[in-house]
Amino acid sequence: MLRSDQASMPSPGKLVFSIRTMLLSAICALSLLAMGAFGWNAVRAWQRYETARQTQAFDAGVNKFITGLFEVLMERLYTNNGLQAADVAAAPVLEEIEKRRKVVRENYTPGLAMLKSQEFPSKTAYLADLDAALAKADQYRTQADAALKLTKDKRNENLVKTFIPTITASVNASLKVWFSALHTAAQADPVLARLASLKELGWRMRDISGMERSNIASAIAAGQPIASDKLAANAGIRSQVDVLWQQVENLTSDPATDPAIKRAMTTAKEQYFAGFRKYADDMKKLSDEGGRYGVTATQYVETTTPQLGSLLGVMYAAGQASEAYTGATRAAALTSLVWALSMIGLALTIAAGVALIVVQRVTRPLREIADVVNRLAFGETAVNVPGAGRDDEVGAIARSIEVFRDNLVETERLKSEQESLKTDHEAARRREIRELADRFDASIGRIVEEVASSSSGLRTTAQAMTVSCDATSQQSSAVASSAANATQSVQTVAAATEELSASIRDISQQVSRASVMITDAVSPVKSASSPAASACR
Repeated sequence: MLRSDQASMPSPGKLVFSIRTMLLSAICALSLLAMGAFGWNAVRAWQRYETARQTQAFDAGVNKFITGLFEVLMERLYTNNGLQAADVAAAPVLEEIEKRRKVVRENYTPGLAMLKSQEFPSKTAYLADLDAALAKADQYRTQADAALKLTKDKRNENLVKTFIPTITASVNASLKVWFSALHTAAQADPVLARLASLKELGWRMRDISGMERSNIASAIAAGQPIASDKLAANAGIRSQVDVLWQQVENLTSDPATDPAIKRAMTTAKEQYFAGFRKYADDMKKLSDEGGRYGVTATQYVETTTPQLGSLLGVMYAAGQASEAYTGATRAAALTSLVWALSMIGLALTIAAGVALIVVQRVTRPLREIADVVNRLAFGETAVNVPGAGRDDEVGAIARSIEVFRDNLVETERLKSEQESLKTDHEAARRREIRELADRFDASIGRIVEEVASSSSGLRTTAQAMTVSCDATSQQSSAVASSAANATQSVQTVAAATEELSASIRDISQQVSRASVMITDAVSPVKSASSPAASACR
């Protein structure tokens, strides 16, 4: 039976279960911490990726929008030139107008849809103004298409005068939406903010410089010298472009500026500042000489379009740089997301592997060892201890259990030997006691015989004394008759008395010897019974 303190102790199986629970709980806790950290990184990476993806999509959308909007300007130019011409618009003019409109449909319309999906300041008001301006511009386009099939004298004069302002109003309304959405989306990123400013500056330079060309082209189309107010306006236009160009140079002074923007600026210096302005100055000289330009308005526009377009090249280069930047940001965010997800997967794999190792290499061997301990606790020593050959802590425990088992076997063997020795000792004690008892019986027998013999002698002596007394009585009766015999009788009585005293002394000595013999016989028995009692205890 188990002692009360042993009964209150947990069983090895419960202990192993507790150890396994604690180990697995610790593994789960560490796994949760790791997955929490990596999960947080994954969430942030996902947010960055989604932001980068949306930014990239938006950036591509606004770039398409502004590309289409520029084609609106080109459409405006070709349509206005056709309206200013005296004759019916030629097929190449109509084809050019339709080509520009096709580009508008392919870029402006989807770009506007992207802008409408974003939030930016004054969105509702700007979009309402834009829708109204676009509706009116479409009406004027329809009217212009019909007017181009007529000669100038049959065209609606109000249409010819207000076509450019009407289309320009739609362009300006579009620019308000574009600028607001562009800078709102880029304000959180300094790189995108700088590129957004370059896009705006590129557009404004192209738009403003186009007004100078329009003034000159209108004079060429009319075959008249450039009006003085137009010449003054052109001077102001160049000043505005110069100020905007200075801002472009300030924004691109960073050595890290995208090389494509630098190349676009070099091209703009060659094409616009050196090429267009010189050509415009030549037209001014011809205007001062009477307005004989030697080129048609269409030829002038075709020649100057790439020159002015070089300013727009800065905007396009900034757009390409922003798309490359947002693409790289998205790729980096995706890489971070994949890394975070990989870390989560790795953490789960490691946790599962560690849990499996704990079960396979720790808790299961410990359970097997616990079963062995249970069997040993119930006295079953013919057991094998698993894991004794391992070189880790479990192996050390198993080897300790083996030592415990061997010690238990040795203890049982010694206990068995002790029990055997105890049995043999008790048997020897019993034999010794029997022998002592036999000797005691023999001693007592002899004593009894001696006492009996002494008693018989005493009886004989007593009989003799009786006879002597009888004789004394007879002799005493004869005293009176024979005084001579008195002395002899007295001597006889004295002799008998002495003999009786001797017999009494002899009996006393025999009784003493018998007492000594009994004492000698009892002492060994007491000595033998005392160790036996001790052994029994």
